[in-house]
Amino acid sequence: MYSKLTFDELVELGKPVETIEDFEMVKTWEYTEAYATKKSVGRSEHYQAALVGLKPELIFIVRDFEYGNQERLRHEGVDYAITKVFLTDGLAELTVSTWMGGDANGKTT
Repeated sequence: MYSKLTFDELVELGKPVETIEDFEMVKTWEYTEAYATKKSVGRSEHYQAALVGLKPELIFIVRDFEYGNQERLRHEGVDYAITKVFLTDGLAELTVSTWMGGDANGKTT
């Protein structure tokens, strides 16, 4: 299915952790490291995602045992939202996006 998988990109996969501080719910992110293969996003995915205000950036392929329904992916200091997951043959293909006008945290870039 994939031509060459190198698993040479270090990524961090994040899931939310909610705690109570001073009687208020605080959401933070807990990250775990994984090695991935980076791929570009196809043209049709760009158009489909733009219709709902997303900007697909990249696809990262990790081994499926490293993916545990995380919602975020951090690569080279940039936080992305995981917007699509495709599981096949022991791999998880993660399409990551930023929101139009900002990153996964809503920060303007």
